[in-house]
Amino acid sequence: MSPATGEIRLTAAQATQVRIAAVAMNEIGARIVTPGRVTYNDLLVSHITSPVSGRLTQILGQFGQQVRRGAPLAVIVSPDMGIASSDVDKAEADLNQTALDLERQKRLLAAHAVPERDYENALDNHERAKTEYERANKKMTLFSANPNATVSQNYTLRSAIDGEIISRTAFLGAEIQGQYAGGNTNDLFVVADLREVWVMGDIHEADIGRVKVGQRVHLIVEGVTGEIFEGSVDWVADILDPTTRTARVRCVVQNPRRRLKPDMFANMTIEAPGRQALTLPRSAVVRLGDKTVVFVPRGSQDAEARRFVRRPVIVDDDPAEQVIAVTHGLEAGEKVVV
Repeated sequence: MSPATGEIRLTAAQATQVRIAAVAMNEIGARIVTPGRVTYNDLLVSHITSPVSGRLTQILGQFGQQVRRGAPLAVIVSPDMGIASSDVDKAEADLNQTALDLERQKRLLAAHAVPERDYENALDNHERAKTEYERANKKMTLFSANPNATVSQNYTLRSAIDGEIISRTAFLGAEIQGQYAGGNTNDLFVVADLREVWVMGDIHEADIGRVKVGQRVHLIVEGVTGEIFEGSVDWVADILDPTTRTARVRCVVQNPRRRLKPDMFANMTIEAPGRQALTLPRSAVVRLGDKTVVFVPRGSQDAEARRFVRRPVIVDDDPAEQVIAVTHGLEAGEKVVV
């Protein structure tokens, strides 16, 4: 090779071993590949606290257990529960008594045996009793209890969704602060439905405009061999990370067999619209220090197969692509050594 011109001369025998390819326009970037991490769908996670204050006397749900919605998790002995239940019974008795008194006053008024004022007082008492009965029932409803149950201080804490118990901080004998007591409350159980999970990834600034909600996503997970999971993009962040210059992207993946576990690492491939670019095979690009060059045929028709000259180029190299995009230095139709 001539150092001055960067030209290489080959014999006819050597030239027969050289392969030549034409630079052409092709679609690239039809896939965006990024690492991701499996996480819970927080719309399918239930943080369960107690609405009543009291002492925890039974634990019925265990860590890792699969539970159905409404399944009992723990029993709390609570004065709040006893008071609320007693209030319902008392309000019901008062309502029945005022109803009888109202009916009696109505008959007496029809017989002109009592003044109308007595009937109006009975009607007013009945309305107040009805309001108090409704209030007591609504209070019991806040405790997710049956208003018609007998008086009891036992409150059963139940799961709000189908799923797996992924956290349990409740322990026997603990004093529980209720939600309606005005203090700070802690999660006693956390239940998550893993039949649908999220996979979170990061998209480079240059690719953000090509990622849209609804695009299909293929995932290969390190911990699950031989299976490709399908999902779709359901959120793209509007804010960039100032350090990494990336935006968060989230895809939803159905997980009926629960093979995807939270915090697993995944390789996300997003099906995005491609772009037309001038491309050449990877084998045509030669790295010389901080320069990128290709070799192009040079000379007359007779000598074209024997003389090749080095030419600097600027490329946009995406490791996920089979070809390399050329942004400067070549034109469509030119030939290069591959």
